[in-house]
Amino acid sequence: MTTVHDGQVLATPLRVEVRGRQPRPQGSMVSRRNHVVDSNPQHRIWRAHLAKVIEASAKSQGYPPQVVGVRVTIQFRFGRPRKAIQERMRIPFTGETPDIDKLSRSALDALQEARIIRNDCQVVILASSKIYVDNVDDVGLTMTVESVTESDLTVWAAEQGWT
Repeated sequence: MTTVHDGQVLATPLRVEVRGRQPRPQGSMVSRRNHVVDSNPQHRIWRAHLAKVIEASAKSQGYPPQVVGVRVTIQFRFGRPRKAIQERMRIPFTGETPDIDKLSRSALDALQEARIIRNDCQVVILASSKIYVDNVDDVGLTMTVESVTESDLTVWAAEQGWT
């Protein structure tokens, strides 16, 4: 379903699902032999895969590239660590590495690579979480992307108690 607000066509939210693949953070840049490289070599593979999944999802859902601000919601899912399994710990979330900001940065760059957004500065609301899952097939991420209008931001700010 597509809606029109203030003469601008806004798409319904894009939903992206990746299962069975461990999310990888965007690492810091390090200098090696006069070259600057990503400290996490698995990051490029993950981001390229995620960009392809985003492109396929956008195509199948008829989601157009966005020229307005967007809200992005991401849930990263990781396998429960062996220690937690052995001790039968049922903690639902992970307070361990990787950092959620580096995971989010990688996902936002994949959105840009898939040409859903021109630049990640278009993201005006970002909500990210990371949790443990028991089934290895559930490892991955779920992401939604939706257009945001000025009135949406006003309502959101009020919900946060900022107005």
